[in-house]
Amino acid sequence: MKTILHLVVILLVAVIVASGVYALVENTSLISSTEAEHGQSPAITNADGTSTQMMERPEGGDHHEASFTRGLSEVLVTLAKLTGITVLILSLQKGFELARNIKLKTIQS
Repeated sequence: MKTILHLVVILLVAVIVASGVYALVENTSLISSTEAEHGQSPAITNADGTSTQMMERPEGGDHHEASFTRGLSEVLVTLAKLTGITVLILSLQKGFELARNIKLKTIQS
């Protein structure tokens, strides 16, 4: 029960961190420079000092259409992957522990 509680806490922290990063990336107003006009893409500077433009979204339609649900689904997919990996590792650890206990019992007999 203690292990399950730890897993739930780890997964909740992962969801909070992923949601925070997603919100930060999607909110371009936090990243945009002060010179940029409203609606203009923020300028990105490479390590060598040259300026690079962000990729433009395709023309037509609402630019923010379903971006939240798409992002949320990606977070849930990542969370499911993390859960699967965690369950797999815990199962392997439990199997190794059982095998070690059986081996110790046969040696002691």
